Amino acid sequence: MAVSWKDSLLDPIVVISGLEKTYASGHRALKCIDLTIERGEIFSLLGPNGAGKTTLIGIVCGLVRPTGGTVVADGYDIARNYRAARARIGLVPQELSTDMFETVWKTVSFSRGLFGLPPKPAHIESVLRELSLWDKKDSRISTLSGGMKRRVLIAKALAHEPRILFLDEPTAGVDVELRRDMWRMVGRLRDQGVTIILTTHYIEEAEEMADRIGVIAKGEIIVVEEKRALMQKLGKTHVTIGLKQALPAIPADLGVPLALSADGMTLSSTQAGEDNGGIADLLKRLAALGIDHQHQPFVARRYLRRPRRNPIMNIHAVRAIFGFEMSRAWRTVFQSIASPVISTCLYFVVFGSAIGGRMTTIDGISYGAFIVPGLIMLTLLTQSISNASFGIYLPRFTGTIYELLSAPVSVVEALLGYVGAAACKSMILGAIILVTARLFVAFDVLHPLWMIAFLMLISIAFSLFGFILGVWANGFEKLQIVPLMIITPLSFLGGTFYSIKMLPLFWQVVTLFNPVVYLVNGFRWSFYGTSDVSVLVSLAMTIGFLVLCLGTVAWMFKTGYRLRS
Repeated sequence: MAVSWKDSLLDPIVVISGLEKTYASGHRALKCIDLTIERGEIFSLLGPNGAGKTTLIGIVCGLVRPTGGTVVADGYDIARNYRAARARIGLVPQELSTDMFETVWKTVSFSRGLFGLPPKPAHIESVLRELSLWDKKDSRISTLSGGMKRRVLIAKALAHEPRILFLDEPTAGVDVELRRDMWRMVGRLRDQGVTIILTTHYIEEAEEMADRIGVIAKGEIIVVEEKRALMQKLGKTHVTIGLKQALPAIPADLGVPLALSADGMTLSSTQAGEDNGGIADLLKRLAALGIDHQHQPFVARRYLRRPRRNPIMNIHAVRAIFGFEMSRAWRTVFQSIASPVISTCLYFVVFGSAIGGRMTTIDGISYGAFIVPGLIMLTLLTQSISNASFGIYLPRFTGTIYELLSAPVSVVEALLGYVGAAACKSMILGAIILVTARLFVAFDVLHPLWMIAFLMLISIAFSLFGFILGVWANGFEKLQIVPLMIITPLSFLGGTFYSIKMLPLFWQVVTLFNPVVYLVNGFRWSFYGTSDVSVLVSLAMTIGFLVLCLGTVAWMFKTGYRLRS
């Protein structure tokens, strides 16, 4: 039997104290917010656009960094115990932010793993059936209607069985059927003990669903009252309803005294005292008569007279991110694998045959065998950067980054998922190119363990670099600047196809300032035991670059650089 929220007033589930948010522009979005949400209630945060509703939700869910104050969710401070706090919160954002190329089933299952829970197909099926998505479970999200995409967002928020559910403007742009389904679902969730906080600027939503209503304006909480008590305090309520089509006259028997504007596009009513559901009943009568309203915000004028132990590692989130990124590679197998392999074959045909016929050996190694490490390195660098940068940039571009930021995922777990997948794809590709090279030229690997070590270190280091690039970039064109304008030229000038000893002395010295020289030569040494530079210097350069990238990523997550507001 469900416990009424009134029976749990001494057990608040969200406590907000002195919350402040001032953006870099100087705009003060929240001003010393104090708010308590009771366990099991439906709380409606009512206010106009720009009042601070979404900022407030963003801070509680981990999307926005507060300037001051504290937030405790189900007994856990969202800053000190972020993992436990976020695991209890589900968020349905206002914007339709989904991965358009995934199926409904996969994207909802991904959300469950991201929040640290093992697969539970029965629960996912139950959620999809409740939201009328079961027959769409194998459909790509790009093929769904706007209303169905909104249902998918709700399913993703419910995948990890949250105790607190935030609905940010949940009915914005949805049809009547979905709105009704959503309210029925909200009622069932409340019966199951889920606390629901919805933001809206539609008074009828707050009136129909909420137990308590809070009004926010210009970043300040104006009032928080039980719904009935708040309505009793209103001396008068003036309601304006915008219509989608002009009415020639006011229909009879609507039960509420109404006035019709001269153009027939607006109905208005002024009521005294408590509304007692009259607005909601009016809207139902209008819908029954086939009269659609615009969901124009109502103009309402008031005339007043203990913690569990956190897991060390969210392994399910790492597995979910890693699997999601790897599956994307298999969906684009031609671009990810076939294209680089074909390019490598062409290098062997052009450089190996055309140049190799004139340049027989370098340091006692046939020219065809000499360029093998360089070609692998060229592919390794470009693909590591490309895979990792696109992996993190895509959710930023589509808006699905909110899910990662609101999940109980640490920077280490995010890197293990995104960077681990990018590095793994690069190493697989490097192994394929190594096998392909054997079809063109004979060679042996003198130090196989060192070859694997260099392969792993370089893949991880440049995947980290790609991750940094993906966070920094604010457009697809910028993702290509570094690989095409910097990495590829440095690779060609870094001894990929020649020994730098073949250059004039001046250019040998200049080339030593190219960091790719050390990577290529260290990798080549693992094959043949020969190198233009010290292998220890090559190893130190690789590890140093890796550490530098790790420090940069840690700084990005700590400061929220281009990730959090």
